[in-house]
Amino acid sequence: MFGVSHLRNKRVLSNGFISVGKENLQLMYSDGDKAFGASNDLCIDERLRIASDGIIVND
Repeated sequence: MFGVSHLRNKRVLSNGFISVGKENLQLMYSDGDKAFGASNDLCIDERLRIASDGIIVND
């Protein structure tokens, strides 16, 4: 994880990054309404399969 700082002025050449440690980042998803969580929580794999394959309804 990096901490970012602003440049003091336009003449200072610096990357402005400081290492503040390692973090275990996890992708989080939102369904656009109230649901928010990891891919397992929101069944992302199943949603992608349904979106690509479609749903067949037989009467």
